[in-house]
Amino acid sequence: IQKMVDTFAAVIAVAINLISYFESERNYKFLYEGSVAGLDPLQDLLNHTPYEITDKFASDSYKGLRLIKNRYESDSTCTAYRILIIILILILDVTTVFHYINYLKILKLKKLRVPEDTLFTSGLLKKIIIEILICSICLPPGADYWFSGRILDGVYHYSIDTIFSVINLIKAYWVLRLFHLYTPWGSDQAIRLCKKYKCQASVTFAIKAELKRRPYAMLGVLMGATIILLGYSMRQFERTFRGDFYNGSLAKDFAPWWDYVTNGLWIIIVTMTTVGFGEAYPITHLGRLIGVFACLVGMLLMSLMVVALTAQSEFTVAEAKAFEILQRINANDNAQEKAANVIRNVIKLSVKLKKTTPKGYVERFLVFTELTKSCNVYSNENRIAKSHTLPVNEMLHQIKKKFKNDISDLRKEVEIIAKTEQRCRALHVSLS
Repeated sequence: IQKMVDTFAAVIAVAINLISYFESERNYKFLYEGSVAGLDPLQDLLNHTPYEITDKFASDSYKGLRLIKNRYESDSTCTAYRILIIILILILDVTTVFHYINYLKILKLKKLRVPEDTLFTSGLLKKIIIEILICSICLPPGADYWFSGRILDGVYHYSIDTIFSVINLIKAYWVLRLFHLYTPWGSDQAIRLCKKYKCQASVTFAIKAELKRRPYAMLGVLMGATIILLGYSMRQFERTFRGDFYNGSLAKDFAPWWDYVTNGLWIIIVTMTTVGFGEAYPITHLGRLIGVFACLVGMLLMSLMVVALTAQSEFTVAEAKAFEILQRINANDNAQEKAANVIRNVIKLSVKLKKTTPKGYVERFLVFTELTKSCNVYSNENRIAKSHTLPVNEMLHQIKKKFKNDISDLRKEVEIIAKTEQRCRALHVSLS
């Protein structure tokens, strides 16, 4: 029953966001593109055309933020969308209450609450009120208010409709709640084990467990969800900006570019990966806030990707054993190759020793130098090869022995330096 209730609530939440998107698009085309009066209200504001506002503004008195009422009213389609959203929100609120009622029953069956507990005594009533307040956020019909102001010699224009369409994305937490229910990390067995080891089988635990089990799939889902949510939000806030080209605007007018939702997703991808091609960028205050959040989330996800890659590249026990054997074989092969070079140089030197001419002496010296070098290389490679064949205890013993020898040599050098200093002082005293 709990899965059915939460699944139904998640479907309602997704439907609310989809209807809110269509309503916002309809409202934008109706108001911003001037489909009724053939005007662009943002361009009117930019050209200092008066609005039906609560307080008239002069040529430069609207540089700050002020509340204005658009001269156009929402059409019947936008009103129908908003009424449908309100009906779905009421259904979602009722579903939220049923969710916590069933949750309390489950806690009683698992003996985590006493049978006499109610929603009030169990402490769940506070959560119910908070969730109902979150789910009840909606824009009533006729609320066509806009926030407007100037930035970078242009005009930004935030409609209440746009802001509420972004706030409605919070209701997507119901989808996250489904993740906890439809994975093994939220099963009864997982709950019992978590209780045994004094932890909670929550959504956070499920996400951490899935990151350990399937890191790339989980990171892909998290990154995709983040790109969609932030990309849509940035696009909604940025598409209403108009640059004042007549007065030499410092910012480009990207309004046509932001008309495509995919462009908003692209900008978030570029921002999260810190690439920044520069074909577009956020200009408005809320758009820049979304950009900052995208940077922070992007750095977090990229670091998790590096951690997942590092964990996946670690050897298993069998792979580590095979790697050690192959490394030992390669070290022996390298040592044998260097030994062959030494033998080859010895043969060359024996041939050159037979020559008594001046040129033969030079060639003999060169071969002897090459022989010395090859002997040193062979000695080093042979030592490496032996280190792979030694047991761990023997390797540690040799390291400890070498460390003691180095310390002893260092101590002797320090003593020599001290004696030299004493002699220098005695010599200075005798000369003075």
